[in-house]
Amino acid sequence: MGISVCVVGAGALGSAFAALLFDSGCEVTLLCRRSEQAKEINENGLTINIDSQTKVSMVRATADSREIPVADLIIILVKSRQTRGAIQSVLGVVGGKSSVLTIQNGLGNEEILAEVVGVDKVLSARTYVGSARNHLGQFGVTIQNRETVIGETDGRITPRLEKIARTFDDAGLMTVISNNIVGTIWDKLLVNLATGALSAITRLAYGDLYEIEEVQRSAFEIITEGINLADAAGISITERNVKAIWEHAGVDLPRDFKASMLQSVERRELTEIDFINGAIARLGVRFGIATPANNAMLAALKGIERSFS
Repeated sequence: MGISVCVVGAGALGSAFAALLFDSGCEVTLLCRRSEQAKEINENGLTINIDSQTKVSMVRATADSREIPVADLIIILVKSRQTRGAIQSVLGVVGGKSSVLTIQNGLGNEEILAEVVGVDKVLSARTYVGSARNHLGQFGVTIQNRETVIGETDGRITPRLEKIARTFDDAGLMTVISNNIVGTIWDKLLVNLATGALSAITRLAYGDLYEIEEVQRSAFEIITEGINLADAAGISITERNVKAIWEHAGVDLPRDFKASMLQSVERRELTEIDFINGAIARLGVRFGIATPANNAMLAALKGIERSFS
């Protein structure tokens, strides 16, 4: 049996990670928001289509964190606006030797987790794995050539980091250890900036999104502002070519793939805009750098979210 894992968040990506880790031999519990969802998973399993191959994983699920024993690894895979509540709900699962790993988008999640459980327990990862739930309640996952980058927040290469990376590799996740996870966080932020808000506002999946010249021009402006802020904050990013970042956001994903922000809008839920484009807008004010393109995305998504009420 592999390590014990608690995955907090039963959305598309959380369910995908839970299934992959379970099938590789880990002891996995998936924490759901709703007891009905947990009951369905326990009865029928998670149906995952991984790179066109379908399998059913009988992952244990629960909506009550009190039913989950102390775990070696707690993976946080909820929307960024839910981070504080999520980690507070599983404090009983965090033991003395537990590690808490965020695989979330945006800026600020590591700081929130550190405030609750202590900085020494927190690791960070960013993934380019694509995952979405279809109308049948099944999950489609794209892992081929999609990296998951993991690191200690202080840049050290530690035994626990290497153990988690091996666990992910064994689960079929192409895992890279980074000594610059802050730079990786910003690398992924730039990719999220490229497509997330534009997809949510236009309601377009990637196939159509990438065929509109005006959308691409707007994406380039949004990404450029992000690069300017990374420079101002002294962050070492690995890619500075705006077009390459735009193309990387959609590489190897099917035409009908939808950004997570669009998936939230279609469910009439609040998005992660405050932690993505909103984070750039706030940093722009802090550093005195204009961010009109990101400001526009933030305003548009706030308006869309208001329409849900």
